[in-house]
Amino acid sequence: MKTIIPTIALWLCFTSVYGQTATTDTIYVYETVIVYDTIFIRDTIRAKRVSDIHLANSRRIDINFFASPTKKTLLPTATFSENSIILHESNKYNKQKNLKIMKFDLTNLLSAVILTAQSLAGISAQETKQAGELATFPMQFSIVYPMTTQGDKTVDYRYNLSFNMLSGKVGAVTGVEFGGLFNQVEHDVTGVQFGGLANRANELLGVQFGGLGNAAKTVTGAQFGGLGNISKDVTGAQFGGIFNIAESINGVQFGGITNINKEVSGASFAGIINLTGTLQGVQFGLVNIIDTIESGVSIGLINIVNKNFYNEWSLTFADYLNIELSYKMGTQKLYTIFTAGANFMEDNLWIYGFGFGNRTELSKRFDFQPEIVSYQYFPYNFRNVQNVSANHLKLGFVYKMNGRLGITVAPSVYHFYNHYSKHSDYLKVSPFSPFYKHENADRIHSIGAGISFGVILR
Repeated sequence: MKTIIPTIALWLCFTSVYGQTATTDTIYVYETVIVYDTIFIRDTIRAKRVSDIHLANSRRIDINFFASPTKKTLLPTATFSENSIILHESNKYNKQKNLKIMKFDLTNLLSAVILTAQSLAGISAQETKQAGELATFPMQFSIVYPMTTQGDKTVDYRYNLSFNMLSGKVGAVTGVEFGGLFNQVEHDVTGVQFGGLANRANELLGVQFGGLGNAAKTVTGAQFGGLGNISKDVTGAQFGGIFNIAESINGVQFGGITNINKEVSGASFAGIINLTGTLQGVQFGLVNIIDTIESGVSIGLINIVNKNFYNEWSLTFADYLNIELSYKMGTQKLYTIFTAGANFMEDNLWIYGFGFGNRTELSKRFDFQPEIVSYQYFPYNFRNVQNVSANHLKLGFVYKMNGRLGITVAPSVYHFYNHYSKHSDYLKVSPFSPFYKHENADRIHSIGAGISFGVILR
């Protein structure tokens, strides 16, 4: 079992045959490394080794696998390039058995994670159940199923009020259900469930409140889980103290740490990380990892998009920042900017900054690149550090020399703020005087314009 489970999970990460086919008589996988850019997934089944892993460039890796336990036959070289692994043909193999190497897909990895969570919650194997000819009864009371007012027959009834001292199991609820620990409904809940620890239902048309969590195959309404919520299809809202997991969400999600979804149509907010297959809407998280953005944007400190990922390096020179190196990542519609540099005006200053930007094609040779960046300035010796910042709105234009290299010019308007003390001086950051300047006891606000020139590399 220890061998089978990781192998199954590994193959769930792949979809549709890609590239060529290698041939050999028997294939034994000892240690498998799937390489996706900088993401490594290692599945150790039997301890041997993977040899000759070397980085050809940032998007290509060659891998050699040992296959035969007795002869240690080396499989043909596998080349990783642009999200795929291709086994090259070799004339060493005469017996014809096909080994198919498949394309890595983040969506299928999410499917495996979601399926595992649903299995643990007890909803993955359920088909949508029909309530059928359930008898209706006003209420039931149970201590622990089947210690109930109707024994083990409660699964054959629909109740308007269900009260479970510790836990209970009923057919359906149209009304309200209370559980000291756990509520389980075989068919549908139309109304409200309150569970001291957890609630589980096949179909929810209403609201679930679970001290630890809630699970439902289909949700039309809302789930509130102290730790988290697990569902298949959600139309409405999920609020999880730590996590929310769903195949599809059409609405809004709030996860204290993470949200894991195959499809999102709406908004997803996570305290730390969002993992999404397909996004149609908006995501907010410290880290967002997405397979495909069909429409909408991803907003976070780090945004990684499998398809149509945008990344750019730029080296710029400006009046307000004499030399600046920036890295930009995300999508062309919205990317995150990390920047650092130095200023050698009257005061030698170090600068770091953070911001967001967009790049829109105007023609074959020109792009429009508006950006918002906030800079913080520090003395070169980091003594008498004070709060000095400049927030720039840049209206950049890019001349594309080829597919990767470009020249940029970006006029900007800025708001400059300096909060200084009697032990520090006003820090001058630009030779150009601002349009407007306001000064009081220990603060200076000014508004002005600047310009930068640079080169960019994609």
